[in-house]
Amino acid sequence: KIPCRHIADGGHFYFTQKGLGLFCSRGSSELASRGQSAPAFPGIETMKVFYKNIGMPKSIPELLGRGATDDEIREMAEKCSLGKTSTIGHLKVLSYDDIVTIYNMANR
Repeated sequence: KIPCRHIADGGHFYFTQKGLGLFCSRGSSELASRGQSAPAFPGIETMKVFYKNIGMPKSIPELLGRGATDDEIREMAEKCSLGKTSTIGHLKVLSYDDIVTIYNMANR
């Protein structure tokens, strides 16, 4: 699993025109130009390839050279959620627990 799939909410979340135009295949871009949506997963896979091509780490171990500890993950999530007082995100609002889940998935 990849962290983006947590946000995709079991395959029911859809990229809108902007996301499709940037990351999805030609067929998906055609759907976007007609105002239709397509599943997010082809775009996520394409985005992963793009990140690899520019040498961007796709996981915490790739970034750090080791996995993050549970304490480090909780600390990152607390900082991201302003001490568990705020949510983040516009496409899908993420709580502290969501952020911890995503960091744990990215830590594999």
